[in-house]
Amino acid sequence: MAASTSAQPPSSAPMPAHPAFPSLIPSHLRSAPTSNISPPTTPAAVLKLITSSTTPHAVHNQLIPTLKFVAAGGKGGDKDKEKLIKKGEENMALFDQNLGDVTADDIRNLAAGLVFVVSARMHPNHTDQKTYNADLLRLATEICINGDADQLNACGARLGELAWGILRLARYLKTPAAALEPIQALSYRAVDRNSLSGVHAAFLEASLLTGNFSGVQRLIYNEYFEVKQMSPSYLDVITFYHHAGLICAACKHWEKAVEMFSMGVSVPTAAASAIQLACAKRAILCGLMNNGKLVTFPKYTAGVVTRVVEKNAKEYVKLAEAFIKEEWVTVRSAVATKEFKDDCNFGLLEQIISSIPIRRILKIKSRYSRMTITDLANRIELPGTEGENEVAALVYHMIENGDMRATIDSSAGPTIVAFMQEDKDYTSPSALEELKAENRLANFLEMELTRSGRELGVNREYLKKQAHSLENNGGKGMGGQGMKGGEELDEVLSGRSQGGFGGGKKMGMRGVGSNMGDTGF
Repeated sequence: MAASTSAQPPSSAPMPAHPAFPSLIPSHLRSAPTSNISPPTTPAAVLKLITSSTTPHAVHNQLIPTLKFVAAGGKGGDKDKEKLIKKGEENMALFDQNLGDVTADDIRNLAAGLVFVVSARMHPNHTDQKTYNADLLRLATEICINGDADQLNACGARLGELAWGILRLARYLKTPAAALEPIQALSYRAVDRNSLSGVHAAFLEASLLTGNFSGVQRLIYNEYFEVKQMSPSYLDVITFYHHAGLICAACKHWEKAVEMFSMGVSVPTAAASAIQLACAKRAILCGLMNNGKLVTFPKYTAGVVTRVVEKNAKEYVKLAEAFIKEEWVTVRSAVATKEFKDDCNFGLLEQIISSIPIRRILKIKSRYSRMTITDLANRIELPGTEGENEVAALVYHMIENGDMRATIDSSAGPTIVAFMQEDKDYTSPSALEELKAENRLANFLEMELTRSGRELGVNREYLKKQAHSLENNGGKGMGGQGMKGGEELDEVLSGRSQGGFGGGKKMGMRGVGSNMGDTGF
């Protein structure tokens, strides 16, 4: 798959009398107009399109849009859409071509085309056993690591498909760790830092499968403000936040785990997902580990999600309420509840039960200034020499982890624990740096909110939805008056109407997981 090169002028060609006048379009960006290119309908046509698109302009304005068009099923009707999508993927897979002779230059210069070809070969419904092998994984790895980053980034949602394809192939070859390097390279090289992508969700799943969390912190602790550029699917988004929560829980970063799970729960949708329900259940358990309180999900959480959680997470809410009320017998009896094992949350439940002595010590600390280890052990129901040793070790551990400030003195008589007030020094260099970082983030968030508000204020689609919503709610708003008969939406949006916002037919929505079957993990 060698890229075509332009012909050189003969040596006998006359030299121009003066340098050529500058062109409006640099020569390296010139290419045929997109409108002159017919969507390829055969593998040969796909190959020709890829190898002939050798300039940045051709790649961005001709190759990628055309291949996306083919992958989406072309202009066919909804009735034949699945067949056309399948045919398009098969054409793009180039099963009749040997990709073993792809050179390093091809990988750099034809990166975008190769993304579509390789991801098509990895498609779960169109794989060819002859090409679905370790050689395909090696080629995909080379594309992710050495392909032109600008071309890769322009592929948008197709990068997510490539990442998930790499993970599936690595698991098929029983080498899931082999997926980490290429997917991590995609997430760092080809995806803008502010953009959420399906690549991120695939990388977190690969990290969970291998237990390797060394490269995920940057993704989890990043703030994402762009969800259109890389076109992640609804399933990609909730999978990312679910997996991020799992990784934070595995690292015992309970506060961040609650935040990630809550983000997954509150993703806008019209049909609750099984992943969102899993996020809600795990958020409740991590909330108990974090501060011993029942998690409150954001007010903007979709009503359908709230209802599903209320119906299907009763045992989790019951556990949280018993934990808050210090009904420790009820909390410990939860180990007999089958639901926690079925949901693969038994490990978190065991950690909650193990944390009961810590919660009891923290509560005693708020009431007393000092106490003997023997008395402390009796109060948290761990009497005897063995219990005293366990409590002493637990207090040492809490002091070392910064869970509380206290001293232990055993020099004269019985061992005494002296509890100290928590007084954080906000004048220390570390505290000042932390405050500066939080202040920078707050300022950035304020700027983003202001910019987003301005964009919404002039976004016609948003205004139409507001108009439709107001009309379906009785047509009241903007002064309490409804739409007058015969008024057009254009007149309302342009400010010529005397009434409130109104509009046409209410738009329906559909979401992934309406049958609660998209577990995806």
